[in-house]
Amino acid sequence: MSRNLRLEINYDYDTDVPDGGYDGWRLVSFGRKHATYEDPEKYVRSFDSRTKEVTAATIGLKKKLHVGLAFWLSYHEHGQGAWSLIGEGTQCPWDTAYLAGLLIWTGKPSDIGAKTLEDRAEDARGFLESFNDWADGNCYWFRLTGENGHEIESIGGLIGSEALSEVIGEELKVGDTVLVEGEGAWLKDYLELPEGVQVVAEFADHDETATPEYVI
Repeated sequence: MSRNLRLEINYDYDTDVPDGGYDGWRLVSFGRKHATYEDPEKYVRSFDSRTKEVTAATIGLKKKLHVGLAFWLSYHEHGQGAWSLIGEGTQCPWDTAYLAGLLIWTGKPSDIGAKTLEDRAEDARGFLESFNDWADGNCYWFRLTGENGHEIESIGGLIGSEALSEVIGEELKVGDTVLVEGEGAWLKDYLELPEGVQVVAEFADHDETATPEYVI
């Protein structure tokens, strides 16, 4: 049976930082304006700006970097900020700091899951994507209600449109018609919802049908 559903999306300003309160990736910034700032001399012995070669301050950190339990970071900021593994992301001579910080795995090596340097780098990239979304305020809560106004689900603390889409999608079925509302309604064009779900601009009052925008 098809359903007419209302999906309210708003920003969640109380979402916790992704690296807070558990053993996992921890981001260290070498920029004093950031809350995660630490003195770079604690981690960097030397940096050659010509060759881009970075020398770790300790043998322990050098070993972590070698096996993918730590990564040097670059940082780009132009309106919004974006962390990336060093040398990746936007590299701008004016708005990018090539050596801007460090990402460190704080848990047990066995807990990271990924075993190879390449896989650990990919895991780190995924974390940075989430951290960038959090830092730029891309954090949301949603409420999904049925035709009679009863609440189907309401969840907050979701970072990024991908996580938002995944959780919302778990509540939707083929044939559902969804009207997106709230301060995050603009996300309707970016949500990756299940196939067969119709996103609409409005519900028609006379027959409870809707004016379709598109069908996923």
